[in-house]
Amino acid sequence: MSNISLKINSKTYSVSTDVYTLIQRCELLSIMIPRFCFHEKLSIAGNCRMCLVEVNNSPKPVVACSTKVVNNMVVLTNSTLIKQIREHIIEFLLINHPLDCPICDQGGECDLQDQTLIYGSDRGRFKEIKRSVLDKNFGPFIKTIMTRCIHCTKCVRFIEEYSMGATIGTLGRGGNTEIGLYNNHILKSELSGNIIDLCPVGALTSKPYAFRARS
Repeated sequence: MSNISLKINSKTYSVSTDVYTLIQRCELLSIMIPRFCFHEKLSIAGNCRMCLVEVNNSPKPVVACSTKVVNNMVVLTNSTLIKQIREHIIEFLLINHPLDCPICDQGGECDLQDQTLIYGSDRGRFKEIKRSVLDKNFGPFIKTIMTRCIHCTKCVRFIEEYSMGATIGTLGRGGNTEIGLYNNHILKSELSGNIIDLCPVGALTSKPYAFRARS
């Protein structure tokens, strides 16, 4: 298999074509691109936009998780424009995200927390009351705190692709978008507990574990 030339952040690499997406190739080259919705074992959604990068011959930034690596591609993963875009994305995600990191089970290993430390600001421009979302009954394994949800849809894709069912999905539009269950069905599959680990922000936590750590 012949190699192709790839230039990332002014450094040229000779890489094979066996890796499909740009975000995966960068990761193999130890160039980390932030992401919330991407997982290599799930279908590509491209909805969080955190992995936007600049590519030659493209009039605007492209989503690295769904962009194929091609020969003579020139990529900027950390330009001034890209940093500004990521700062705006974090700002918008935090508009409705609760400030409960000290009591969140995901605190200390939260993707949103990590990216906020890099791209976030110490103050926001939005003073409106945060949107409240009712918690859902996802079944016996999963405790929900849906105000934390950032709509990465990892849970939706996992249930659809691995748990043999489409009982969970995105409901509503625009500012009313939320993750919910169709026809109030609950998740009965033994595999459904895996979405707890997939959730990047602590919106889905273990129901059996809650409040039992000291018992």
